[in-house]
Amino acid sequence: MGITSRRRGQDIVVVNPNPNLIARQLLEQRGLQLVPLNTLIPDASLYSALILQPLDRISASKDRVGPDDRQLSGRKLSSFLTIAAQEHADLVLCPEYYASKDILLDRLNQGDFPEPGRIWILGVESITPAELAQLPQRAPNIEWIVAMHQVGGGMFLDPVFILLNSTDTQGQNHKVCFVQFKIVPMADPAQSFERNHLICGTERFIINNNDDQSVLLACLLCSDSLGFDHDALPQSLFHPYLLVHLQANFSPIHDAFREYRTNAYHRDRDMELIAVNWAAGFGVSGHAGSSSYGDSCIFIKSGQQSRDDVINQNHQAGLYYSYLTPGRAHKYFFNYNEHLFLFRTTKVSQRLAQSVQQDRTGPQMVRASMWCNQTGEWLPAAVSDGFAQMCQPFGDVMPLGGVVLTALDQERLLILTNGRIENADNWWAAENLLTSTMDATELHKRVSVDLPDEPEIRQLRNELLGNFSRLRNDIIPNGSLLPERFSSIPGDWNFNYQAVVGSYHVNVRKGDGTAPTTACFVGNQSAADQQRLFERLYKLSSEHNPRLLMWWVEGGIHLRLNCSPAPRFGEDPGGDLRSISREDR
Repeated sequence: MGITSRRRGQDIVVVNPNPNLIARQLLEQRGLQLVPLNTLIPDASLYSALILQPLDRISASKDRVGPDDRQLSGRKLSSFLTIAAQEHADLVLCPEYYASKDILLDRLNQGDFPEPGRIWILGVESITPAELAQLPQRAPNIEWIVAMHQVGGGMFLDPVFILLNSTDTQGQNHKVCFVQFKIVPMADPAQSFERNHLICGTERFIINNNDDQSVLLACLLCSDSLGFDHDALPQSLFHPYLLVHLQANFSPIHDAFREYRTNAYHRDRDMELIAVNWAAGFGVSGHAGSSSYGDSCIFIKSGQQSRDDVINQNHQAGLYYSYLTPGRAHKYFFNYNEHLFLFRTTKVSQRLAQSVQQDRTGPQMVRASMWCNQTGEWLPAAVSDGFAQMCQPFGDVMPLGGVVLTALDQERLLILTNGRIENADNWWAAENLLTSTMDATELHKRVSVDLPDEPEIRQLRNELLGNFSRLRNDIIPNGSLLPERFSSIPGDWNFNYQAVVGSYHVNVRKGDGTAPTTACFVGNQSAADQQRLFERLYKLSSEHNPRLLMWWVEGGIHLRLNCSPAPRFGEDPGGDLRSISREDR
């Protein structure tokens, strides 16, 4: 099928088969020019983004795939689009199979559309070839440019609508909708649903501004990531990319789905990724149970990162930080529950900015919103990380679970109190924390966030909180486990943490703030392991803090301490070592 050119409102423009289609060139063939998109201008300014992470069951049949509750999802979509316009969001995203065709077309006909310089990328419920052919008649004020798809072999297509603005040679604005389809069907051993019913697309659009400096943008639909090779994208070796990944995925961190980003970041690509999934709890008709994951997220590979204050502010608004160690990439993942998220973030590239202005520090949350059934709209709302509730089974673990410490400092306090300092001297840095680093599995370890009940995370959280509680509520109050010089600890000493110079290794002080001390309970340890742990803690803490107490269990509870000034070079780092034991009950 070749290129068919028709007047707007009479037919769809069908493009030539080519795996990657440059949207700018397709517009130029029609005498149009893309209005430059702020998101893709590589400067030092921020761009704003609005994403919808909805909750519903997905109705999946050979006739339709989309939200089961059409009326409710339609109201949520309408409110979402209203907020997108009100906030002048540069980038607007919703997940695969979500947006109702009827609601969306009605809103487009009413004049709702991204402003010039902004882009909406919306995962739309399934569409049949017959419905696809009717789009120009249903929304005649739009230039429809539709990617090609296979002929036959299925019942429906899985579309994404990419809405943006262009101008003609007279400067008149033209609204444009690029329609792209899922290329790779989802693997489904139980039913092979998409394999049996999906008509697969064969092309994807590449969006970029009208200059050679532009960031490029490409969109993947869920299982399009299977076997996806970033190097196959046009100019990927020389130009930065923003990948948008829209999903309806029960297992978004399965190795098959994460492989493409792992490969890209291992090759040091200048690429950022925004993935948008349905909220935790969504299900699909014909499938038992529901998803534990949301995992809408932002991946950034940058030498810079957000400051502690920004990470903590983001945390309060439902955006949590992790660091992907193998790929050296920062991952910011959204609260898994149903929300509307509005944030601002740095550009994928800042090559047009002066070097002193280049600082890719990542996203800054503006707010999260929750659906209000009473008013029928998305309203700003506080987001709970669930940590206070997770602390309750462990008794009095204050200041954990309270409001005194930031999320990062709560995790630092847990790590230090457990002696789990396993990184370099700056173990307290956000990208080095035991609980914020991720290996290649992308399994989150943020113990201050209520995440899916993965056994490894549950075990880590229980160990950290359990040891902290035992030290705070059992060991320290027991005078027989304290040397005489520390006899005032039970009544006059407080657990706290603050990541400032001179206090990185301090978790206990007197009530008046004096006598900084490192106090750790490291649980069951052999003689060799406790010796190794003590020497590591001593080495890291002795520069600013000469008081170190470490308890461990080996038959009974033992204490090893150092209260001397830091030793000179060549002296025994063990210092004043003592052991106090009692039967472990």
